[in-house]
Amino acid sequence: MQDSKPSALACLPCRRRHLKCDARMPICSRCHETHNDCRYVRSRRGLRGRPGSDPASGDVDILPDLTSWLDGAIDIDPDLLDLPPLDTNLDVNVQMDSIHSSPIADLHFPAGARPGYIRPDAHAESLAHDPMIQLYYHHFHRAHPILLPRRSLASSCCQHIPAFIPHIMRYIGSHYYPHPGFSDSFHGAAYTALSAPNDGFKVQGLLLLSIIEHAYGLEETAWKLLREATQLACQIGLTSPSFAKAHSRGKPILEESWRRTYWELVVIEGIMTALSGGNILSNYKLINEEMPLPCEETAYNSEQTSPFKRPLTLATLPSQADSLHISSFTHRILAIKTLRTVLQTTLSLDSVSEHQTETLDARLVASLMRLPSSLPDHDTTTVDEMVFQTLMITYLSLIYLHHPHSTLRLVAYHPSTSRATTTLCPRLRALLPGPPSSGPPIPNTHTHTQKLLRAADLLSNLATLPSSVISRTPFFTCGLAIAVVVHVAALVGLPPSDAAHAQEREESLKARIELGVGALQVVGRVWPLARRVRGEMVEMYRGR
Repeated sequence: MQDSKPSALACLPCRRRHLKCDARMPICSRCHETHNDCRYVRSRRGLRGRPGSDPASGDVDILPDLTSWLDGAIDIDPDLLDLPPLDTNLDVNVQMDSIHSSPIADLHFPAGARPGYIRPDAHAESLAHDPMIQLYYHHFHRAHPILLPRRSLASSCCQHIPAFIPHIMRYIGSHYYPHPGFSDSFHGAAYTALSAPNDGFKVQGLLLLSIIEHAYGLEETAWKLLREATQLACQIGLTSPSFAKAHSRGKPILEESWRRTYWELVVIEGIMTALSGGNILSNYKLINEEMPLPCEETAYNSEQTSPFKRPLTLATLPSQADSLHISSFTHRILAIKTLRTVLQTTLSLDSVSEHQTETLDARLVASLMRLPSSLPDHDTTTVDEMVFQTLMITYLSLIYLHHPHSTLRLVAYHPSTSRATTTLCPRLRALLPGPPSSGPPIPNTHTHTQKLLRAADLLSNLATLPSSVISRTPFFTCGLAIAVVVHVAALVGLPPSDAAHAQEREESLKARIELGVGALQVVGRVWPLARRVRGEMVEMYRGR
């Protein structure tokens, strides 16, 4: 007999429409009939933890509910995503044999469609509702927004997309599906991009696969794919401002996608170079001052790009003091340019003057002041991912800038266990704690140390922003790890002043370390690099 008592729980779609909800799990009856995204607000109860509960084995005194809170303490209303509602009623157990039977095979590509491309009909429209592709757009697209927005998958633009692009989207999206090893089934189809024709879509595919290889900790493969993407972009002319319009087929949204692909190459090359500690000048010629800059994220995802408005370029940007008309993606590009300058300075064989350091410090702080707020008073449920990455890159720049002049002595770290592994963010090999220096102090080192610690604090604070850390860029793994490294070094190397102050500072640093390790644990549910780096951070912390 069905229970007739009203349910105290109601899903988000029923709440918004003020309708009665039977609260069935995982999909209520009404949403099942209307094919709505049935989602429930995460309960806020129990965040303080229960008496007698123990942290998971291997954790560094992390509260039991910390990782749950980081995983999504605030639910995102689908209406705020500027995307069609997510359809979770489709079967995720797709027929994998059909996917792998041919390099261009696709469950949504019917017979008679253009070979290797998506047919612009109802079957193509269903591509936007593919479960794995929905996960791609819900979690990953906003972090690296170069592919056509989800709305375009149901338009005539779809016919120009080669089949390996949806394969890559499914492969990336499958990592967010909570089933161990589920993504392995999508791997082969995604990597058919390697044998695809040399065009702009192949550049996009190689770039996305490079990011995923880095998220697996396979840096050599990631660099190989990134170099191939960059060389191909130069070969086909994608680095020229004329490429986007010439290959847009008269569609402004595709033109914008090509421009974003170029700028994403610049950004990812800068991030990976910084994290690997390599020569930041290796691909500096890639930056084209005349290339139009990306539009705002909301305009792109809603296909509101204007073909008549002349976009800004780096050469025509307004005064640095006036950034009202700069998109958040552009702020991210400017942050990468400044990061390049910082690394060029700190890696130089010439001695760096205090004046140079102060100038760069002022430039970085000023860029933070110009950054538009992504957390208005009426909406604290989500954060612009481009703003998030701009903050992450800027805080990393401050760490790299002030570390050489600080009192923290950071040396190479070697795992104490017998396993043949080293830290998977190579830049960390020069940023791990060693014994405090016994030499004479360098002028202004206290100020540089305080600024270094402040930057690490701000970097770790990014894990506390609304929205799950799982949906952040995979490069956030290395950002979190670097913040943990600085905090552990401070815990080891900073001399105490008085007992009360020393205890307070120690508790503060331990809390920061726990936050970073906890966030890595959450990100590690999706990306293997985070799991392995977290293990190394725990080992380093215990062996301090």
